[in-house]
Amino acid sequence: MAPFLVTIFYWLGSLIASLLNWRDHSKHEKKRRDGRLSLTGVTSQLISGAAIATAIAVSVYFFTKVCYAVPIHDPQQFLVLIGGISFVFYLLQSAVLDLLGLKGWPLLLIIWIGSMAVITFIPQMLSSFYHNYVYDLTPIRFAYDLILNQMYITDASIIGSSMLSLLYIGIASIAVMYGSTLIKGTKKIK
Repeated sequence: MAPFLVTIFYWLGSLIASLLNWRDHSKHEKKRRDGRLSLTGVTSQLISGAAIATAIAVSVYFFTKVCYAVPIHDPQQFLVLIGGISFVFYLLQSAVLDLLGLKGWPLLLIIWIGSMAVITFIPQMLSSFYHNYVYDLTPIRFAYDLILNQMYITDASIIGSSMLSLLYIGIASIAVMYGSTLIKGTKKIK
C-alpha cells in the first residue's frame, strides 16, 4: 500500500498547492482584469510551483523514509523522481485552473476519483471502459508505476514509458498554461 499512499499524497498535496497558488496569482495580477494570468504571472506560477513541488517531495519522503521506515534503495533518485512527479501533478492541475478557472476544479476531482480504480486494481480486473480508456490516460497510474518500481525493485530506472508519458503531460500542461494567457475574457475577478 505504500506506493498507493505516496502517490495519493503527492496528488493531494499538488492539488491543494496548485489551487492556493493559482488563487494567489490570480488575485494579485495587476495587468489583466479578466481573471487570466499574464505571461509573467504564469512564469511566476511555474517558479513557485517548482519550489512547492520540492517541498511536497521532501515532506512526503521524510514521512515515508524517516517516520514509517519504508526501505528506499536509492534516496537521491527517489527524491528526484517524486519531485518531478509532484511538479507534473502541479502543472496539470494549474493548467486546468489557468484555462477554466474554478470551474475546472470538478474536472480535477473527477480525474482523481476516476484514477482510484486504476491504481487499486490490476489491469485485468478493470472493466473494459477503464482498461481501454482510463488506464492508458491517467497520470496517477504512470506515477504509481514509477514509485512502485523505485520502492521495490533494486536499481530500478526512472527512464521509461511512464516517465515519458509524465514528461509529455508536463510539457502539454506548460503549453496550456501559457496558451491560456492568449484567451481574452470579460470576467472581472473580485
